[in-house]
This record gives sequence, C-alpha cells and structure tokens, in this order.
Amino acid sequence: MFQVGVFVLVPAGVFATLEPEWDYLDSLYYCIISLTTIGLGDYIPGDSPNQPYRPLYKVGTTVYLLVGLTFMMLTLTVFYDIPQLNFGLFFLMRSDETTGDPEKARLQTPGAVGPKYTQQLDDGRRAVVRVKSRRDDSPSPEDTTPVHARP
Repeated sequence: MFQVGVFVLVPAGVFATLEPEWDYLDSLYYCIISLTTIGLGDYIPGDSPNQPYRPLYKVGTTVYLLVGLTFMMLTLTVFYDIPQLNFGLFFLMRSDETTGDPEKARLQTPGAVGPKYTQQLDDGRRAVVRVKSRRDDSPSPEDTTPVHARP
C-alpha cells in the first residue's frame, strides 16, 4: 500500500499542482490510467505551451512513468505470488486443478509412476519419391527455348 501512495497519490498531487487545467481527480485518473498501461491519451502532462521548464517537466514525467511502471509490475508480481491476494484462484474450480493437465495430476499423486520411455531404433530404410514434371513448369536454366515455342 505504501507503493500506491508513493506512485499514485503523491504524483497525483504534484500533477494537480503543476497542470493548470487538472484538479486532483483528473491527476489521480492520469496516474492510474498510465501506470496500469491503459494510457488513453486524453490527459497529457506538459501539454500547455506556457508552462515553465516544459522540457524538464516532460523528462521528469517520463522518468516517473518508467519507474512507476517498474514498481507497478513488481507489485502485481508480488500480489500474484501471494495466494491470499491472487484473485485468479477464485475463478478456478477444484476440478480444474487436477483434470486440466494429466502430467500435473500425475505429479500431485503420491507414488504415481510416469510413462515408460523406450529406445526407438532407426532401421535405415528410406522411401523414394519420384517427381514427374509437368509441361507448364518453368524451364531449366539450360533450356533457352521460349515458352510459346515449346512442343
């Protein structure tokens, strides 16, 4: 939750202060939309031409987005790894855990024996395929006869 405050709430306050047309909710909306990679483009920071230090502001916004995206992905990865916070588990039925993948079911069963692997022998026989050319095929490079003059 600390990361939410640092990467969403505080920057929203900064954007609300620096952007003349944005209030706090607009800034909060921009931070959430940008850090969740939705990025609709309806709010663009530093778009006002009269803004002081506009190039520096654009670079600072870019750095914020790069660092914020990194920490957002880190946070989502941590949430995914903690079973109590992984909401995807609520959408799985108990039968999906074992019947979806037979190898997974075999590994979860204690004392189960896996498949037997045997050595396959190559007897060396090969099939011969004969290709019969058609008349309308392209000629060989040695044949200089025009196509319309061929028999």
